[in-house]
Amino acid sequence: MFKEMIKKWKNDKQKFTFMIVPHKGGIINSLNFSIKSIKYFLIACLILIMLCLGAFTHYRYVVNKANAERDELQQLRIAHQIDVEEMAKLQQLTLELQNKISELNKFDKQIKNIIGE
Repeated sequence: MFKEMIKKWKNDKQKFTFMIVPHKGGIINSLNFSIKSIKYFLIACLILIMLCLGAFTHYRYVVNKANAERDELQQLRIAHQIDVEEMAKLQQLTLELQNKISELNKFDKQIKNIIGE
């Protein structure tokens, strides 16, 4: 059975006729297709399906990569905000320490003036 079908498919000169018959007495349309044209149509469909699958796979890859990069960027923004807050605290602490050092320098000058150096 399969051998006969393969032989028929190898014979490209054979034609298939598709008939469209309406329900209520309309004109009957018939379409003739050669096996060769049907083969090319099926091959084109398979290629199109493979291209669509490839495009979908690439799309999913790009979306997953974008989501991962978005998550990483969000984490980096949070870390940056924490660093900015810590730097503000350290800057405030630095100002306080500089004020204390200037007070100590004034106090040191006063002590030296009292001692007479």
